[in-house]
Amino acid sequence: MMLTAMRLIIVATVSASLMAVFASLFSINLWPIELFSAFLPQAVVACALIALVTFRRHFRFAIFTATISLLGAGLLAPFATNVIVPVTKMNNHTYVSIVQANILGSSAGAEKVLEWAVAEAASILVLTELPRNFASSTDFPNIIFSSAPGRQKIAIMSVYPITKTMDAGEYIIVELKLPAGDSFSIAAAHPAPPLSPSLLAERNRVIHTVLAEANDIENIAVVGDWNATPWSPALRAAAARHQLKRASGGLYSPTWAGPMPLFGLPIDHVYVGPSVHVQTIKTGPFINSDHWPVLAEIGVLID
Repeated sequence: MMLTAMRLIIVATVSASLMAVFASLFSINLWPIELFSAFLPQAVVACALIALVTFRRHFRFAIFTATISLLGAGLLAPFATNVIVPVTKMNNHTYVSIVQANILGSSAGAEKVLEWAVAEAASILVLTELPRNFASSTDFPNIIFSSAPGRQKIAIMSVYPITKTMDAGEYIIVELKLPAGDSFSIAAAHPAPPLSPSLLAERNRVIHTVLAEANDIENIAVVGDWNATPWSPALRAAAARHQLKRASGGLYSPTWAGPMPLFGLPIDHVYVGPSVHVQTIKTGPFINSDHWPVLAEIGVLID
């Protein structure tokens, strides 16, 4: 009985891993197949371990699972080098710090992320899934809310004056005036989680739309809870098409369901335009949410 259960677990794991690689390799955006692509790193590790365990007694099966693992690793390889962190700051750039967090409707979470943002000397704070009693802060006197209903509402809070706003509900773009007089734009998005075929299509539409809008703005950073991993077919294709660079602290930096590799998923991202670079990026502390906040220090090219 124990042996049969173990075999079923192995077969189920390999099958799910094959679906993850298949969905990523062929950029399949069909629900629920697309969902498996999010767990590509887990698939790579699981198949590698199964191949090692079964190598002596089931050689062909071990080669099969090892092949799945290698294919998955190849798909993840481009993200291992997608780290945009210059060694030294540049004289012709103005630096601003952005904190982004999904606070899961928690007032305590809002307080915690605000405290952390202030401690990190952040100049811009982007929040999604706001609590009903959310209150502004004197530390970030300039604030704008998106028109999205309920917890889909987005808040952009800044120490810099807001000069322009474009509100599309599921995403919002604002232009800020920096101390030197230069303009810097920030777009914040919160696409729906892909829990059904219609929600998957809606999430993909928002991803492509906001990145297309950002592509027309030179000094811009796009942040938010994307409900998609960077190797998901939709986000990978949109970022490549619109030539936006993803800031990354490494190959696998989870921001949802735990900061430990192979347990959580990286679905909170920062993308930057051609005239912007990321000096540092890191995840923050636990904030009473299923997401961990992200801090990025952005270098904006001065005209």
